[in-house]
Amino acid sequence: SSSINNTTNVLKMTLEDKPQGIQFSGDGTKLYVVGEINKTIYQYDLSTPWKPYTGSYSGKSFDISTWALFPNDISFSSNGLKMFILANDPDLVYEFDLDVAWDISTAKNNSLMYAAVYPNQIKGGSITNVSGGLTGVQLSSDNTKMYLLDYKKNTLIQYTLTTPGVVRTAVYDTHVQLGPQNGIYNPADFLYIEDFRFGNNGSSLYIVLDNTNGVMSFDLSTPWDLRTVNLTFSGTNCLPMVHLS
Repeated sequence: SSSINNTTNVLKMTLEDKPQGIQFSGDGTKLYVVGEINKTIYQYDLSTPWKPYTGSYSGKSFDISTWALFPNDISFSSNGLKMFILANDPDLVYEFDLDVAWDISTAKNNSLMYAAVYPNQIKGGSITNVSGGLTGVQLSSDNTKMYLLDYKKNTLIQYTLTTPGVVRTAVYDTHVQLGPQNGIYNPADFLYIEDFRFGNNGSSLYIVLDNTNGVMSFDLSTPWDLRTVNLTFSGTNCLPMVHLS
């Protein structure tokens, strides 16, 4: 295994003391940060695409305190014309339109939201409200799927958007539990999964572990379909993250 401990590759978030979620623009030239303290999204310009340490604050921000008291994550549609904010106050996904793609200063709330539901696997699949612990959101590249991470239940939930990019049309599809019950980790090293992201056009899944400070990767045989994720833990698909000093 390897670790990361390089303070030269860091973009310090001086505008927000408790950042909760980040997202890149489609071309990697912009970085967005949402935080719990200021309840505001900040947009950074990256002089080198996909390299956060080359970022500088663009002067553009968007206050979401009117809608989300505890924002946890941010995502965009693939064309950058829709922005989605996840909050757990209660578990809601807010949808915003952008007049200019990837420019959050042009965002406007269109009063659309999705009150998340998911199957209670213990009770055999009945649809219930989520547990009040959602921490991650992402849409598929074609905007027909939405994924929510339940931090309390270590569960990643997949929804189909019957109208692409419109969260209120979300319909539960499937879910996977990512925890010691599936033999992924040594239970002694496992607590909660903090966040997730898909990569490689939906054929890779990355999850961030809370107490072990690690990032794990898993393969999907069918991109964007959680039914096909390989949850086998080989010991080589985990990157320990060393605290920066």
